[in-house]
Amino acid sequence: MGESIDWTMARFFFDLVQVAGLVGVSVYAWWVNRTRATGQAIGEINERVDELERRVDGVDHDLRHRPGTKELRDLWRKLDETNQGLAHAASTNEALGKQLSLVHQHLLEQRK
Repeated sequence: MGESIDWTMARFFFDLVQVAGLVGVSVYAWWVNRTRATGQAIGEINERVDELERRVDGVDHDLRHRPGTKELRDLWRKLDETNQGLAHAASTNEALGKQLSLVHQHLLEQRK
């Protein structure tokens, strides 16, 4: 027990351990915050992707239920037929109106 403790050297090693601990805690805190920030960013991106998937599904649903070329062609054909029928009915109605007018005029002239 003749040797005395070198307190300067002990303090140096204690300070070295303290600095190493501080660096370790700093690296740990940086890593945890980095991972948490990355996790939050991934969560936000997942929410955006989910929203886009819902919108795409809605558009896909609408596109699946829209009429195709054949259905549109049939619809236009039916509209043309309806227009022709309506034109025929209008011309018939006009002709009947003229005939009725002639009959009416004839009846009025017979009365005189």
